[in-house]
Amino acid sequence: MYISFNTLEIFRFGCILLVVYIIVLAFQKRLAEIGLAEIGGVFLSSSSIMGGSKLIYSTLTILNDNTIESDKIYTIYGGFCVVWVSVISYRQKIQPKKKNRGN
Repeated sequence: MYISFNTLEIFRFGCILLVVYIIVLAFQKRLAEIGLAEIGGVFLSSSSIMGGSKLIYSTLTILNDNTIESDKIYTIYGGFCVVWVSVISYRQKIQPKKKNRGN
């Protein structure tokens, strides 16, 4: 099974999740919150999901020769951490803002 993780595919994935983000904010009536910094943050978060996945995949498949096994564990762990932080960041940006109630 071949999985494509080239730069163009990572860019496309980032663009797709960026469009999803804008659509979700439109349904939540929060389009006024979208700025250039938000768009950049969402694009980097979504691209990092693919980047971390690429790191895990390449460590498991490509780096089988001439590598120390203990190094592979840390590299795979690093890939999982990148994916985890990116998913959490993307999820926090999509979730509706909680309104503070004055007590």
